[in-house]
Amino acid sequence: MKAIKKTERLKVSPSTQLGIDRLVIHPNDGFDLGMMTREYQVSLCTELPLDKFLGGSDGKVEAARVELRNECPSQTIQVNPQVWERIGMPSAAIILYDGSRLYLHTLV
Repeated sequence: MKAIKKTERLKVSPSTQLGIDRLVIHPNDGFDLGMMTREYQVSLCTELPLDKFLGGSDGKVEAARVELRNECPSQTIQVNPQVWERIGMPSAAIILYDGSRLYLHTLV
């Protein structure tokens, strides 16, 4: 199994400027995930508990792009409002990433 990297707690900020398949984080938060370039294609894994993701399950998979932008505040993830609603409208999340699969562990 691939090593899973994670961010610190990030504020979740819905943005109508983003397409449904885009997630934006600050480059410093991307560094925590091993992301060094501007954009990454990922498989966004949703609708499964954290332990299942850690065990290798994908749940529902959606193609997504993670963009690293300096304009995004540090310790923030920006998502489309529809995605934010679908994941339960959390105020915070931790991103887990294994190099191809990405999981948003939502927090209250």
